[in-house]
Amino acid sequence: MPWPSRIRPLEYIPFLVDKIQIVDYLKAKQDKISWTAVITGSMFDWGLNIPGFGGFNVPARTATVFDGGDISYEATSLDQVGRAIARSLKNPHLTKNQDVYVNSFTVTQNKVLSSLERVTNEKFTLSKDTVESLWQDRATKVKEGQLLGTLSMIAGSILGKGGLANYSKTKGLWNETLGLPQEDLAGGTV
Repeated sequence: MPWPSRIRPLEYIPFLVDKIQIVDYLKAKQDKISWTAVITGSMFDWGLNIPGFGGFNVPARTATVFDGGDISYEATSLDQVGRAIARSLKNPHLTKNQDVYVNSFTVTQNKVLSSLERVTNEKFTLSKDTVESLWQDRATKVKEGQLLGTLSMIAGSILGKGGLANYSKTKGLWNETLGLPQEDLAGGTV
């Protein structure tokens, strides 16, 4: 993935090294093989099913809001990921040798919290923290080999650590080009 020089993703999500090396290898061989990298941002519905991931524990009705909860980030449903991959494969003339950025919607923690409280008809118990604290604390756990640390580093990156969160503004989206439906936070398509 072509990251701006000011962003070093391996500092923020170290396990991306394999993916980056594979894409770099494919780019070096594109005279012999074509490639497409589909970049989806946060897997929204998947993340909500992991208690505590991204600050939300839906079964416990708790939420940790990071840096005020108004950091915009890209969220993509698993259905949208599947559609993006399928349409990229069906349209290789469009996606050949491209980084293809897609999402379902751009959202903030506060918007997700509001939606969860509306859908569950319950008020969540809130705590506050910073993205930096989330990332630093969990980076230590990754070094110790703890899975929770890896998930928290992903959450920290989704919420803005390293400038990796809001690519709809920095890279542009392929949703329209691929004919992907615009989804909304409630899980429907617009």
